[in-house]
Amino acid sequence: MTTRRLFLAAATAFCATAILGQTLPSMFPSKPPRIASGSPQSEVRLFRIGAKAYRVTLAHGEVFASPVWQPSMPLPIDFAKVEGIARAELRKLVSDDSRWEVTDLGLTRISQTLQPEWFYVVELRPKWDGITPPRDRFSEMVALSGKPGKIEPEGTP
Repeated sequence: MTTRRLFLAAATAFCATAILGQTLPSMFPSKPPRIASGSPQSEVRLFRIGAKAYRVTLAHGEVFASPVWQPSMPLPIDFAKVEGIARAELRKLVSDDSRWEVTDLGLTRISQTLQPEWFYVVELRPKWDGITPPRDRFSEMVALSGKPGKIEPEGTP
């Protein structure tokens, strides 16, 4: 009888450990991952072209100085113009931007601010040749005033 009780106690402890040890899903959605952490005064994104890593920084002051925008309002700069601004910055890094295509283009808010201050984010990648997926990626942030972010090689202070 004591062997049976000991077995029952061990089985109960094992089941309790198995049930309580599980990682249960959160009730709240997870935050999207940040590409890079910026200072409290800027937004930062990282990208790579060839063997070189770059960082683009958009100062919050540039965003705050831009026109105020709400989702119910027309855009201060249309997406075609924003793509043109980003391509002009890309041409500073590559000789031929014609083989690059927009893969992401949108608006995002400054992180950790009480006011809804918006800016554009543009991502371009080389067109896929059908054989090798492109590894290069170019990112640019553009204030609603049309001012692009500052691009520097990664590792520059």
